[in-house]
Amino acid sequence: MNRHVVYNGTMCFSNNITYSRVKRLFPHSLNFDIIRFFHGSNVKVPSPSLDRCKEGRDLGRRFYTTKNERQAQDFAEYITNRLGKGVATVNEYEFDDDILKDPRYTTLNLGNAPTEEWVNHLILNRLKGDFNVLPEYLRFVDEKKMGRYLINPPSLTIGLVADGKPDEILEDYLHGKISLDETIERLNPNLKKEQWAFGDQSLLNKFKYIKK
Repeated sequence: MNRHVVYNGTMCFSNNITYSRVKRLFPHSLNFDIIRFFHGSNVKVPSPSLDRCKEGRDLGRRFYTTKNERQAQDFAEYITNRLGKGVATVNEYEFDDDILKDPRYTTLNLGNAPTEEWVNHLILNRLKGDFNVLPEYLRFVDEKKMGRYLINPPSLTIGLVADGKPDEILEDYLHGKISLDETIERLNPNLKKEQWAFGDQSLLNKFKYIKK
């Protein structure tokens, strides 16, 4: 697929063009659907792979990115310190989001405010396989009709970041010890931070790694 840029009303095509290169050439004339994503890690990740992603994350087993470079840098430092190895690294990618218009792909956007739906998805993904809350979890999946997301997970899920110790908080909510409002307050979602979590390898294959 050719990438295109509209410059002074003229459409220019190229098979080997990057956002950063065009931005330098035409800083005030960009008109195409390229998103810049960042992924914080303790290693370089030039080729994202779902095979290396783990279960139990906020939005499921996915490759997590953000459009906020500072957020990625903070996570890179956190994970490097926690693991005690590697170098804090912000991996940068370009992604043509025009591909998301393809009906093969589905996007679940949980919004930019903490809601019951957002909490439900944290429970669905973070507590899956937790035998301490298995009966409550199964009842929750049935009552909230969340099983469809386990059977047919979306290609891309967008949602806020939860801080603190989410699993403990979500378990208390699932056991009825705290209300929804208290759950959201304790999860302390940062409204300036969001995760773009990709769960389809064919989308990750469209990422263009930007070498620093």
